[in-house]
Amino acid sequence: MVFEVNKIRRDFSITNFFVFVLFFLFFSKKTLKNICKMFEIVIYYS
Repeated sequence: MVFEVNKIRRDFSITNFFVFVLFFLFFSKKTLKNICKMFEIVIYYS
């Protein structure tokens, strides 16, 4: 049981690391600007 919990915790931290890396790669400053524009458009039309 304890072993399973530790395994899950370790897998979770690895997953978080990959998510962070993907976030860093895909959400560059240019992409962030585009996302901000999208949100402005959504807010404007809502």
